[in-house]
Formats: sequence, C-alpha cells, structure tokens
Amino acid sequence: MVIALEIHPDLLLGLSELLAASDVKALIAPAEGSEWVKPGLRRQLKEILEEHSIEYAFPKPFCSLDMKESHPVVNQFISQIKIGRPRLDIELKKTTIKTARCIRSAPCGSTWYVCERLKNVSADQVTETVAAAHHSYPCNASMVSDYELKDTPLHTAGYLLREAVYEALKREGIDLDFDGKDDFEYDSLTTNKACTPQKIQKVKNVPLYHPPIL
Repeated sequence: MVIALEIHPDLLLGLSELLAASDVKALIAPAEGSEWVKPGLRRQLKEILEEHSIEYAFPKPFCSLDMKESHPVVNQFISQIKIGRPRLDIELKKTTIKTARCIRSAPCGSTWYVCERLKNVSADQVTETVAAAHHSYPCNASMVSDYELKDTPLHTAGYLLREAVYEALKREGIDLDFDGKDDFEYDSLTTNKACTPQKIQKVKNVPLYHPPIL
C-alpha cells in the first residue's frame, strides 16, 4: 500500500499509473486542505485505480479515514497500524475520567495527547478540555474553509476527535446532551452555554458528525 501526502497533482496521477504496473493493492491520498486532491483529480484517480482493481481512500482530513467494505486492504492497515478516525476508551470514577486510552489515533497523534489531557477531568468539563487540547496540539489540517466540508479541515478534525470522546463516554453511561456540531462554539475556549454541558444524563441517541464521503 502507498500513502501519498501533498504530492503535486501531475505527480499523483503519474504515481497512480505506476501503481497500476506494480503489485501495490491500495492508495491512500489524504487531503488536509482544499488544495489537496481536488474533486477533478479524485475522479481521474478513481478511474485509473478502479480499472486496475487498486483500492483507494481520499480522506479529508486524514483523521476521517475509516473502515469501509469497499477497501479491505485499507481496513487492514487501519486495524494493524491503528490510525485513522479517532477511537478511545474511557474509565470513569463516578462522573470523573479516571483513565482515557487511545484505541485508534488520528495520524497526527492528537488523540494520544487528548487522552492524557482528559485524565482526572470531570464530565462537565470534557467539551472545553477537548477543544483546548486540540487547539494546543499541532494539527496538520488546514485552517482555511473548505467548500466540500463547509468548514475548515481543522475544525472537522476537532469535531471527529470530540465525537470519539463522546462515544466513549456514552458507552460508560454518560451523555453530554450534545445535539450536533452547530451547537458547539469551537473557536471559543471560554466557559459558556454553547460549549459547556449543562447536565449529565443517562444515555440517549446522540447525533454524530460525519464528514462528506469524498
């Protein structure tokens, strides 16, 4: 498998043709910004790769890479290397996080960092803690708005990371009563009604953020 990061479009197209003449089974070409792997280029790559039965994934941002039936080789990479869409486990002591363990990390490593920052944090401070930790970590995603994501890749990475934390808390019986990414003032790191959970309650269905399938 080949991972191609921030390669010139002409070189990426040439690479796909080289892969067709090789034994490579899959290509991952992440897009950390709107100038990376644009839609037209993706279409060209898909045509070449599908013609030669080569799997592909074009995650935007890289940490949106997830399991799909269409790419078993990529799935094996995600499973073995344990990078892609963040996943973590949380152990609680009452309503305080005792430990947070990274199961699958964002490729940049931010999931591991956030897990460390979550230890001994009260559940009602989780949202603010995750936002502050992600903003202080050197995320690779662009801060420029992307028309496909309808947001910046940086914010999208933050939403995915936060949802991983929320899913882990939900498995432990805590629901932060979050109704979607639009209710979260991601750029505000001060305590306010928008970014601080007002109550902790038993599990109910919480909508998760899903970036567009590219």
